[in-house]
Amino acid sequence: MVVTIIKHKPRNKRKALSALKDENGAVASTISAPESQITFMRAASLANSEDARKSNVIIKNIDLSEEAIEKAEFVSKIAKDCGTSTPSVFRIPHPAKGPPIVRLAFKSKEEARTVLTKFNSIKASIQGCLNASPRPDLSKPELEKYRQSWKTVIQKNNEAGQTIYTVRNLEVVKVVYRENQEPWPWAKKHSIPENF
Repeated sequence: MVVTIIKHKPRNKRKALSALKDENGAVASTISAPESQITFMRAASLANSEDARKSNVIIKNIDLSEEAIEKAEFVSKIAKDCGTSTPSVFRIPHPAKGPPIVRLAFKSKEEARTVLTKFNSIKASIQGCLNASPRPDLSKPELEKYRQSWKTVIQKNNEAGQTIYTVRNLEVVKVVYRENQEPWPWAKKHSIPENF
């Protein structure tokens, strides 16, 4: 977009006004073009869905029946133990047979972050969650990056035989230990499954 700055009073106000209208009309017609509208709508939709995702937690490998998931008693226990509000529960359809995947929708991203942080320390006390593991609700590209990062972490930790690396913000990072602290033990694992 070209912006014209008028320093002096134009001699012909009508010509200056019509030139400005022509420039504004060109910009307006570009924005109102169907391709631009779709791009703006898609960008707005992605921004909204990304914000909504940040307040969700995905929990996989829950050892509960569909009825128990619908009752959501385990969710009340998670919320109580983590000190959050009780989230909405959605069962995510799973293409392969296996343990269900559940999405917990919290009111804020801070609550979701709290559950992600505390879940592994409380899961033994929650029926059906002993083998469950949480992860953030990610878009498809982010999920691919997350899986690739974990594959790398598993490979490097298998080689070291200790927990040296982990995934933070979709990136492989070294675990920071206190001075003179031994790295946590690492049980050798195979590569992560595709539904991770």
